[in-house]
Amino acid sequence: ACDAGARPSGGGGGDAEAKGRQVPHGVPRGARRKRRSETTDSMNERNNAMVASRLVFGTKCDRICLFTGDPTALLADGVVRSCSGDLLCSNRGPFWDHAFVRAGQRLLVSCEAQMVKHGGAMKPGQVVVTPAFELPAKYILHASVPAQASEAAAIHAAYERVLDYACEAGYKTVVLPLLGDEELCSTEVSANALVQVLVAGCKDQVSPLWELERLVVACVNDSEKEALFRLIQQAANSTLSTYYTHASHQHHSR
Repeated sequence: ACDAGARPSGGGGGDAEAKGRQVPHGVPRGARRKRRSETTDSMNERNNAMVASRLVFGTKCDRICLFTGDPTALLADGVVRSCSGDLLCSNRGPFWDHAFVRAGQRLLVSCEAQMVKHGGAMKPGQVVVTPAFELPAKYILHASVPAQASEAAAIHAAYERVLDYACEAGYKTVVLPLLGDEELCSTEVSANALVQVLVAGCKDQVSPLWELERLVVACVNDSEKEALFRLIQQAANSTLSTYYTHASHQHHSR
């Protein structure tokens, strides 16, 4: 994949003057070379991430994609929202306050109705669905991950429940950001739980992942994206190590 706006080169090397093109004023040659080097490094990083993803996720790799930005701006059957026991209080991601405004008053009313239905508070791990109203997605899956449920095991279970619910509801496209209270559950813990769930799901033929046509893992910033890349690379290294160990044992047993 190339960055937006990137253009393939026209062939061989050489400066712009040698090709008969005018050099842009005010852009030193050193800066242009640095920019080209940074673009190459970025593309190499993406290629390495793609190779690692294919090692980890196998045939499911083409259905899992990574997005950095506002998850509430994406078109999908369902977008997941991490919240506390109070359905009106988001506990991760800076976009939801504005998303409630964009969705309109009906989303607030729907959340309040769900709170009344569930006795004023959601149980840890519970998933409640409301229409997304004026947002691009069709539905919002509100996943209750309160502060006291920010341990790794609880976050892991929350990801599994969200995917199970999406499968049972027949969703084909889901936007899944990191879950857990952002003050008590670090990016590393939440990202690690998500990668573990995805790796296990890709190996399990009856996993909800096999029902999805597209799972968009949404990162709200570069820190979350880098954590996911790093954990996927670690999983790929582990996969390669297991493969070579198994191959070595087979060779010595002959």
